[in-house]
Amino acid sequence: MENVKNIRKVNINKISDDDKFFYSYIISIFIPIVIASIVRLILSPFFTLNYIPSESMETTLMTNDYVICSKYKGEEINRFDIITFHAQVSNGDLLIKRVIGLPGDTVVVDNGEVRVNGEVIDDSFASEMYDIEGDGTYIVPENHYFVMGDNRDNSYDSRFWDEPYVAKEDIQAKAACTVFPLWHIKSLRYKEGSD
Repeated sequence: MENVKNIRKVNINKISDDDKFFYSYIISIFIPIVIASIVRLILSPFFTLNYIPSESMETTLMTNDYVICSKYKGEEINRFDIITFHAQVSNGDLLIKRVIGLPGDTVVVDNGEVRVNGEVIDDSFASEMYDIEGDGTYIVPENHYFVMGDNRDNSYDSRFWDEPYVAKEDIQAKAACTVFPLWHIKSLRYKEGSD
């Protein structure tokens, strides 16, 4: 009987050793998924996680970044806030752009320069604009916003739309920070003179 116990111990230990890697691998995947699901369930009424599929906001937001956005509940939208919105121009797809013009503003895009109400804006966050397509004067109606991508020559934004303004009710969220990839984590709050 004692020999049987010893054989069982050896077999159990061998199985445990063989399965140890498998179980630790499963647990290392399963636990973060469960934690992320719980966090998402708790935070989803307040925040969204958005994937950046294109280069229109580079270098502020890079292709394949993930961004946490605070859900928009009617609070004030400021110039240079980065917002997500359901775009009428793309069948309601969710887009992400930077607010340039507020309700009542006159935005002039001319030969790479952007002026709001007669003053050149600080667009240190934007890439240089070489393409003059989209140049024009835009008068932003009440409860609407004029938006542009930071990668000005590679952004389909207010300058090119038949209806160039984002309605307040189409705004989904304000971008707060990038969270992935880890080496690109940063706040997205506008600070004058920086991205």
